[in-house]
Amino acid sequence: MPLLNLIRPSFAGGEYAPALCSRVDIARYHIGAKLLRNMIVHPTGGTSNRTGFRYVATTKTDGKKVILVPFKFSTTQTYMLEFGEYYCRFYKDGGQIQSGGAAYEIVTPYAEDDLEDISFTQSADVLFLAHPDYPPRQINRFGDTDWTLTHFQFFNGPFRLPNTSNVTLAISATTGMAATLTAAAPAWVTATIYEIGDYVTETVTVYKCLIKHTAGTFANDLAASYWEAATLAVFDDEHVGALFQLHHYIEGQSANDALASVAAGTAISCGGTWRLITHGTWTGKIQVEKSIDGGTTWTCIRAFTSADDFNADTYGTEDTNGGTEPFQVRVNMTARTSGTCNADLSADPYLHSGIAKVTAFVDATEVTVNVERAFGSTDATADWAEGAWSFYRGYPSIVEFSPQDRLIFANNESEPQTYWASKVSNYYDFGVSNPLVDSDAISSPLPSRELNGINGIIALRNIIALTTSGECSIESSDGGPLTPSTLYNKIHGYEGSYGVRPVVIGNRAIYVQRVGSMIRDIGWEFSEDVFKGSDISVFANHLFNGYTIKQMAYQQNPDRLVWAVRSDGRLLSMTYMREQEVLAWTWHDTNFGIDKFESVAVIPTEGYDEVWVSVRRGSKRYIERLAKRMPTTDPRDQFFVDCGISYDSPKYITGVTQANPVVITSVAHGYSNGDTIDIANIVADGVPPGSSLDNMAAELNLKRYKVKNKTDDTYEITDEDDVDIDGTNFTNYVSGGESRVPIGKTTLVTGLDHLNGKTVSILADGNVLAQQVVASGQLAALDADYSRIHVGLQYYSDFESLNIDLSGPGGTIQGKKIQIPAVTFKLQNTRGGYKGPGDPELENAVALTPFAEPMRPTLGDPLSLYTGDQMESLGGGYQDGGRVFVRQSDPLPITILAIVPQVKVGGIAAS
Repeated sequence: MPLLNLIRPSFAGGEYAPALCSRVDIARYHIGAKLLRNMIVHPTGGTSNRTGFRYVATTKTDGKKVILVPFKFSTTQTYMLEFGEYYCRFYKDGGQIQSGGAAYEIVTPYAEDDLEDISFTQSADVLFLAHPDYPPRQINRFGDTDWTLTHFQFFNGPFRLPNTSNVTLAISATTGMAATLTAAAPAWVTATIYEIGDYVTETVTVYKCLIKHTAGTFANDLAASYWEAATLAVFDDEHVGALFQLHHYIEGQSANDALASVAAGTAISCGGTWRLITHGTWTGKIQVEKSIDGGTTWTCIRAFTSADDFNADTYGTEDTNGGTEPFQVRVNMTARTSGTCNADLSADPYLHSGIAKVTAFVDATEVTVNVERAFGSTDATADWAEGAWSFYRGYPSIVEFSPQDRLIFANNESEPQTYWASKVSNYYDFGVSNPLVDSDAISSPLPSRELNGINGIIALRNIIALTTSGECSIESSDGGPLTPSTLYNKIHGYEGSYGVRPVVIGNRAIYVQRVGSMIRDIGWEFSEDVFKGSDISVFANHLFNGYTIKQMAYQQNPDRLVWAVRSDGRLLSMTYMREQEVLAWTWHDTNFGIDKFESVAVIPTEGYDEVWVSVRRGSKRYIERLAKRMPTTDPRDQFFVDCGISYDSPKYITGVTQANPVVITSVAHGYSNGDTIDIANIVADGVPPGSSLDNMAAELNLKRYKVKNKTDDTYEITDEDDVDIDGTNFTNYVSGGESRVPIGKTTLVTGLDHLNGKTVSILADGNVLAQQVVASGQLAALDADYSRIHVGLQYYSDFESLNIDLSGPGGTIQGKKIQIPAVTFKLQNTRGGYKGPGDPELENAVALTPFAEPMRPTLGDPLSLYTGDQMESLGGGYQDGGRVFVRQSDPLPITILAIVPQVKVGGIAAS
């Protein structure tokens, strides 16, 4: 067979499982790869080595894990929150927020083992938190060093289903603090206990006299069971903080007043509708008044005037929707000239609902409460409901916002399948009106044959509730906004969820299936009127089998990547662009797998989304953030080391004179006379062809100078031999420019305590230097001074293609020996890298590009990044399959857009 050129134009399928490496029959085979380690796939199909993780801070407590939670007030005001054991710390603009020279933090109630179970959602400056073992809380931001964590002050509910037993509750006062709430049993429970023999002859008698021996033993099992049923135990010490709601039927009220002076009549309770009839002959003015604060203040709702010629016969209905409390009404004569106004005021009967919060436990039948909503009576009532949330019933474990601006909680220990949605745009109010209104709070259990708790909520076109057994939408039955009267729960599937917080991408969501080792997406399918999705991890199931996913985050810009922390500490990434059929998994390790990723989160920053991770390195945990890819194409700005730091402190130039000596303007530069500086990135007018004039930018950029005659905002420059720089023939300064103080040889690189004892890679002014071992938090002297230095842990970024596939007159080439004499690499912004026919052959491999010298310590332009085609001999003989392997081990970028291998087909491979 002649020499063939085959192209692999895309790697949009990502790394494929070994079981798929022979599936040449599927269309996606030709866009996959055998290995993508520390690589990411771009939506356009090319693949690049990931950038490095910058060291930000060390967590507070050695040996204790943390989780990261994003806080996004806006696209320009974002924070990262570090939750550790009993504390929370804050990060902004790539650094840790400090106060008084120490990390700013607030106290939290969460122990280390609680952290992974924290659910969160955000509205403006408030982060809402839910945890099954703690009352809901919220974090408020008032400033960079002014954050508070407080209890979520919910009111008016939510409540469990109404009481169905014969037990009654009575409140000792209708208003006020420290009232007593008492439970009482029906008469048959409190009857005298009689001993009437060793057995029960008629079951009915048990309701009037329970059977028990005087010695304290039961006559028989039947008697014991009735005794147990009759034991009254309504309250528990874990009810402290719980709400109780009591309903009282309030009969119609009336007051008859003879108003013969300026005075108010008798106040009566009203649940909505009042009626007034007056009679007599009188001259004056009366008004019907309303009070909602127990009679402290009054508001006029209707006024009448008579001059011996009028009597009222009217009624009115006050709006009690939206959970407003019943009120008081009265007739008030505000002016009188003569006569007596006989006023008959009445109110219709109504159901009065009062609410109290338990503040102290007394015993199983009595608790102390504060009245939060006035009661209508102190009479005992069997019409009561217990609050849904308490330490006794459990607190919700999930919190999320709905598309209709309701705050939704879900799943506590007593009601794992129930969700509770607040009123619209009132996140703390869980009250309902009588009759219901559209904005009222909502609570409902999901339909299910099994008792599986809600472990995720997704706000898409409708609300999707995920459980361990299935997926259910929470929607309106009429297609409009979700309301209490249109609520409709609809089951869409039975895949189940593992409970990891889902990520939303456009109109779809990504979640972990119930086994924890399978990733699915879900979205609305208009043609089928159903939410559905598919397994999006099947082509890379080797990355999931035997592991679980602990956390996920979505980085929309620039590459639409889902990041996932695996249970063994590896970090997975998936490029997800469903509309272009791009679905590519890759995997990432750090420090060659010795150190472990434990948490991941994403926040937007200027122009891109930034990935943050917590990493366990030895006994410590570090907070690190993924560097932005290609901030410029300058090799000196590339960051491809882990747990790394940069020594790059530019002072920005705003002016350069055309004078002798040159004077540079740089506000608050902080330099001293005699300081050595490097200058770069000045923009000046271009030089006309053939001109003898010096170009300012060409003369000053990438040169080293000394500072002379400095002021606070200006300085002159000389060369390193103290000769003034003459700029009288320079072209005009336009903009830009930075100056930096070089270090490394004369001043050691320090601040590396977090890397003590570690071997680190070094990129200095775009040059790869020899690796060093960090000692005492610093590097040994470098061979020269450099102004931009990046230091951190080395990592390998590996790419390996799938086996070559080709069909010809003789059938498939699968099973034959393949030789790839050469490969054309289509590269973009690449420098360095090594290639070969496989990993073992890399020992003798040569550079992928001619730009990988180990060091180039002279000042000036470093070797440039390369974009274009690069044809390389691959080396090696005939092998099974025929693959191309590339490794980047230097702290430099590499992007492979496509490969074009030359292929020779040999004999049959050995069995």
